[in-house]
Amino acid sequence: MDEQLVFDIVTAFLGSQERFEKGAPIGPNLNLTFGDIDGTSQGACGAVQIKMHPGAIRAYEAAGHSVADCLRP
Repeated sequence: MDEQLVFDIVTAFLGSQERFEKGAPIGPNLNLTFGDIDGTSQGACGAVQIKMHPGAIRAYEAAGHSVADCLRP
């Protein structure tokens, strides 16, 4: 996917935290990551290795969050 498109999608996602958490009774239990991403607590930097899209990394960092090195391509 185009980096700018992913950046725009993830930016919109990060901006909708309150809506996810308050919009439905299940909202607080969705376990969505709206903050720093350490990779370990998300299950992406252990036995399973998952890399984030560069546009997603850019969006998280633009929102002031940190992203673990193990998630970088």
